[in-house]
Amino acid sequence: RELDMPIRLIKAQERLISLLLLYPDCLKLCEEFDETGLRSDFIKKLYSLITSRLKNGMTVDISDFSEHLSVDEMGRLSGISARGKNSMDPKKEFTDCLNVIKEENEKKKNSSVADLSDDDFRRLIQNT
Repeated sequence: RELDMPIRLIKAQERLISLLLLYPDCLKLCEEFDETGLRSDFIKKLYSLITSRLKNGMTVDISDFSEHLSVDEMGRLSGISARGKNSMDPKKEFTDCLNVIKEENEKKKNSSVADLSDDDFRRLIQNT
């Protein structure tokens, strides 16, 4: 599923996770964010775990997730964390990531209708 995602979206999703780990106060910027826009099941899982811990006043050190993630997933999280560098303006960067995710999802919605065959498009119209 991640193979068909634009690299821009993958990077934005991973950066979103690394910024939440580095700057937990970015959680405030998530209030209107629809996490269904995250197209990677793994990223959705991380986002849910991290935001849940932050909302409950818990820490978000990588080791905190070992009971919820497989060894492979812990390795992926470690990689995301290791690539996550400090930010000069984390809130702006976080907002930029949210915007990229939103834009990429809009593109997918718009292109998916355009990519339909004529017959599929007729069926779609008839079912609405």
